[in-house]
Amino acid sequence: MFFLEQRTKELSYAVRLCHLNATNDDGTPASSFGFEITGSPEYEYPIITHVESKSPGERSGLQADDILLKVNKRKTKGAAFEKIKKAIDKAKRDGRIEMLVVDKDAFHYCIKTNRKFKEPYIKVKHVFPRSRSSVTYQSLASARAALTSEVSFD
Repeated sequence: MFFLEQRTKELSYAVRLCHLNATNDDGTPASSFGFEITGSPEYEYPIITHVESKSPGERSGLQADDILLKVNKRKTKGAAFEKIKKAIDKAKRDGRIEMLVVDKDAFHYCIKTNRKFKEPYIKVKHVFPRSRSSVTYQSLASARAALTSEVSFD
């Protein structure tokens, strides 16, 4: 039973990479990203304390009590709180920010099991053929005709 619980926690381990654009739902510029942070000596990282509803922060997947691991690829562990706030303010002027966050449960699990906080790996699969000439409507139609002619319902 312990192994199953351990494996479940391992599978649920997730670090989220959130991309925030300083725009409202209607495309107009937003006055803020819609989240607040505070310093936390317990974690050595800033904590997201509040995320406004319908804000760029909420749309990107930020949640209250997330631990902020990186801001625009810069680590936040042990960094001065004012330095992190300046990086966020600079990002507001640029109009976008990238934040690597983790929830507290996953954070404690990683610390306990000595796992590193890694950015999520995103793999893109080709859903469609690389070349349109390799698959055409006629070849699909002729394949369908060949299949139906071979199947008899006698």
